[in-house]
Amino acid sequence: MKKLSALLNISQERLDHCFEYIDLEFDQWNEIDGLEVKPIFSAHPIETNILFFRTFWINGFKTYAHLADITSFKVLDSMVINEDNTLGITKKFNEKMKSNYLQRVTLKKVDAGGGMIHGELDDFKEDESKKIVIAHRETNEYTNEQLEIACSADFGDVDELIPTKKDYLRHSVAYHMKLLFPNILGSKFQVLMNCEIKNFAPHTVIVRQHEKNDEVYLLLSGAIQTSSSYISEKKTIFSGTLIGDISAMTENESHETYKTLSYVNALCIPKDIYTHYIGFDYLSDVLMQRMSLGLIFEEFEIFSDFLSIKTQNRIGQAIIKTSISKDDMCNLDKCGLYLLVRGSLERKIDEKNISTIHSGSSFAQDTIFNDKSSYEYKALEDCEVYIIPRDIIEVIPILYLKAYSMYQKIKKSIH
Repeated sequence: MKKLSALLNISQERLDHCFEYIDLEFDQWNEIDGLEVKPIFSAHPIETNILFFRTFWINGFKTYAHLADITSFKVLDSMVINEDNTLGITKKFNEKMKSNYLQRVTLKKVDAGGGMIHGELDDFKEDESKKIVIAHRETNEYTNEQLEIACSADFGDVDELIPTKKDYLRHSVAYHMKLLFPNILGSKFQVLMNCEIKNFAPHTVIVRQHEKNDEVYLLLSGAIQTSSSYISEKKTIFSGTLIGDISAMTENESHETYKTLSYVNALCIPKDIYTHYIGFDYLSDVLMQRMSLGLIFEEFEIFSDFLSIKTQNRIGQAIIKTSISKDDMCNLDKCGLYLLVRGSLERKIDEKNISTIHSGSSFAQDTIFNDKSSYEYKALEDCEVYIIPRDIIEVIPILYLKAYSMYQKIKKSIH
């Protein structure tokens, strides 16, 4: 976290809002959703640890060891306390570290970059692990002796320790459908589950602007870029998003082009089936609210990145709407992100006008990070404002970090 804090120039306290921490006990197995994890301290110039993962299967445990940032045996030996060296590690600790490195596992990835801050492949000659993969090397050139110890791997290579019989894509369909259509009947749900899942190669146009589409697509994996002649910005969308639903239901031409950026899996629902089974449910309050909010959010820079359906629902259920009459002051008694949907405001400090805020802009970001705002806002015309409460912003990292960045910029520009 210290390194990430320095790279982003954001305090660790702020970053804590963006992560859900799970404390692990050292030198013992910790169960997390069926997978056991054991962290072990690694004697390394940069404070770190190595991780072992396991789960029980036929003929015992299948174990993976992630040995990143380890120390070579030669360097470890040089750190042992003796008559000439009173600072370092004990002989017992040295032997324990070596024993941890050489634990027998099913699959082991080894930091073999050499030097002062990496391990040496030769140290693993006696390792009895089933397979060892070489990592952290600047070159792919290895001696025959080294390749007898371990093997190299290319990007994208996969080792399957436990074969899966579960259809994760169908599981994703069920998960996303429940979020999209919370009131859908079980019988309708089963029909949609039976539709075909198609795979699309990168740079494939799934739906083209100004053309009608005969299918609705539920994105299950991969990334898709949207573009339109009506707006200049392009947007990247991910799993859980419906594509072409409005144009298919209304039998109108699409307003956007959807092009794959990677390999994509999508559930393809024929428009007749979609309209028949989803049509009425689609008009539910939750979906209509999300659609209307989606159109509004497109006007705000802070929402330029993708938000999952679950997150959109959370925002929609928590949002507070208020109106401000011309010449009135905006009431900032609620801490959160304020969105100026309609109208214009004058930002003031100590009765002095600083700047003018127009519709499509967010403001009062400082109420997220402080208990009150340093500024006052006066309506130059009748205004409509939406407020996303602070407790919602704090659990959506992308919005929290963007709001913090805006807060810092405004603070610097004024002071």
